[in-house]
Amino acid sequence: MKTKYIKSAIEFLNIAGDMLLSDEAKHGLSFGIAERVADDPHAYGEDDPWFVIVEDAGQICGAALRTPPSSPILSYFCGDVGEVSYSMVESIHKLDPVIPGAVGNNEIVVPFVEQWCRQYKKKVKRMIAHRLYRLTELIEPGFSDGFLRKAVPEDEGVVIPWTTAFYREALGGILTNHQCQLYRERLCTGDIYLWDDKGPVAMAVKTRPTRRGISIGGVFTPPEKRNHGYATSCVAALCRELLSGYDFCLLYADLSNPISNSIYMKMGFREYCDSANYYFIK
Repeated sequence: MKTKYIKSAIEFLNIAGDMLLSDEAKHGLSFGIAERVADDPHAYGEDDPWFVIVEDAGQICGAALRTPPSSPILSYFCGDVGEVSYSMVESIHKLDPVIPGAVGNNEIVVPFVEQWCRQYKKKVKRMIAHRLYRLTELIEPGFSDGFLRKAVPEDEGVVIPWTTAFYREALGGILTNHQCQLYRERLCTGDIYLWDDKGPVAMAVKTRPTRRGISIGGVFTPPEKRNHGYATSCVAALCRELLSGYDFCLLYADLSNPISNSIYMKMGFREYCDSANYYFIK
């Protein structure tokens, strides 16, 4: 197998875009980020992004992209997954040997992490297991008091602290200054939604649109407002709005939280595939 290093998101999409779109749900994370980086190479950080393609006999078998400081996102399309994983490990280590971890669907990220740790004597610090859910037809819940509205720049005093807390609770990470600026931009573009019950009580974000679908992320309720169904109402109302323009909505849920997974399934979300976010010990 051969690997190719690509600097440009536009070139990456020209080469691998059709393969990513062959399963928009499964590869929506990679496609959505690549499209955003094609518009703004430093949308997610100050350092330059990079892209890797794995080919065999002229066929694209896998792809990887990284927008530092985040971990690379891996995609597998076809061929021997062990060979694809090995090629990714070799090429990525030459390009960027100090990656903080790896993200991807289990079929590719598990062998990649195992090979990386074995070959370069690394250890996994922690792993967050996710399940990707896909929604095509909403089953409306009993809505809590309040209503859905788009967040506006005047909501920054709520959205930034909530996003900081979301990154800490859900991802175990810290919201960087660059990411704060990204959320300020989202306040201006109308991508952040709030459930308002005499003031903001829950949040959700629409993100990474593909040709037929769109993702929902950043679902958060502050601790003092939980157990009132606010997040459920926020996500359901947002999905109802988004399904008027898209064929499906996507959502990643932490498998360590069975309650949220159950709530999403009651709304009509269906299991699509499992993925994981691995973090290496520095």
